[in-house]
Amino acid sequence: MRRSPSIFRLAVLALALVSFAAPFPSFTSAESASDLSADERRKLRAGEIVVRPKNETRGRLELIGGTSYLVIDASPEEVWRAVRDAPNFHKMLPQAHTTDVLARSEEHARVRLSHAYGPMATTYVLDLRFLNETRVMMFRLNERYVSGMEAGWGFIRIGDYSRGRTLVSFGAMVDIGQRLGTNLIKGQIHEWLLKVPLTMKWHIEGEGRTAYRADSAP
Repeated sequence: MRRSPSIFRLAVLALALVSFAAPFPSFTSAESASDLSADERRKLRAGEIVVRPKNETRGRLELIGGTSYLVIDASPEEVWRAVRDAPNFHKMLPQAHTTDVLARSEEHARVRLSHAYGPMATTYVLDLRFLNETRVMMFRLNERYVSGMEAGWGFIRIGDYSRGRTLVSFGAMVDIGQRLGTNLIKGQIHEWLLKVPLTMKWHIEGEGRTAYRADSAP
């Protein structure tokens, strides 16, 4: 007996979403902006990005990443809508070109992202988890898919700042492996990684300015 295609597709989607239940890796770097120094707070007030790079070895993993912070001239509600806009997630990531949504629900999404810059190119799949009450998005590399990375996880936290603006806190640790080449290239990728709040700002204050208002949000 032939299976109904619609039932089969629903079964595949259900299996994909169940896999989101696996715990996300812990993030040991500072996840809060509460311990920012006076100089870092001055930078935020001046519209500058605050970056805290980090390198770490965990077993076989050679991780790069850290945390970064930036104020966006949009309300927390608008920025959170942008973070949840899975089909356009690539528009908030440095050197990203496309997003392919593989699965999606109210609290989760699975996306395939592609990046390219000159001779460098990579594709990978992320599992996203949306904590709507606290406006935190957790992400991790789905290692079951062919990927340009060895491992990766992190978060984006959306918080109130002042005068209707938003403080974005971002953190990530990734192992990009050996496929992308030299330490010079890894250094460039490390720099791009911590600029995620900046590319978020460009998108949300630019072409996304009207897209995430309450009356026009996706």
